[in-house]
Amino acid sequence: MKAQGKYVRLYLDGEESPLFDERGIGKWCELLDKGAFALSYRGYLLNLDKVEHVKEKALLENGWSVPVSRRFRKEFEEKDKMRWLAAAGLLFALLACTVFANLVSNAREACERVKNHKKEICLQIKQNKGHLVIVIENPVEWEVDVEHLEGATTKENDKEHGYGLQNVREIVLKYQGEMNYEVREGRFVVEVLI
Repeated sequence: MKAQGKYVRLYLDGEESPLFDERGIGKWCELLDKGAFALSYRGYLLNLDKVEHVKEKALLENGWSVPVSRRFRKEFEEKDKMRWLAAAGLLFALLACTVFANLVSNAREACERVKNHKKEICLQIKQNKGHLVIVIENPVEWEVDVEHLEGATTKENDKEHGYGLQNVREIVLKYQGEMNYEVREGRFVVEVLI
């Protein structure tokens, strides 16, 4: 959007030429979401989702470059950082769900094989110094080779199974976390910190 005298030129996706509006740029600043639009320079109001990056000018996804003030540059960098943090937070939440789902699925399957003990899964999820901690325990009545556990499966079709703990390990390593598992008093215990 660009001010032109007392009018505003509106550049819309899919439109060949701009539309003109008689409300001034100040009125548009009031009407539009301040988190999504910002004045880049005198007379330029930008949709922040359309800004590729900002240096001396703002480069828009359509290839145009628009002048920017130092204030806009600083505001854009802050908003861009917040958007990246939000996206990273969403990705982390999805990966944490993958970890959780794999661990619970493995524990459930182990419980299905138990004959002489109570079939129960004990689960702890907590936060410790900014890290997510998941501890899950299930009973086992068989020998568990913890040295060769990742990639192993008890299912008949071993080509499509046995990836659960490998997936968990990859996610944990990606976030510089820790993963330990052991058999303790007839219970298989997995501890994950990410």
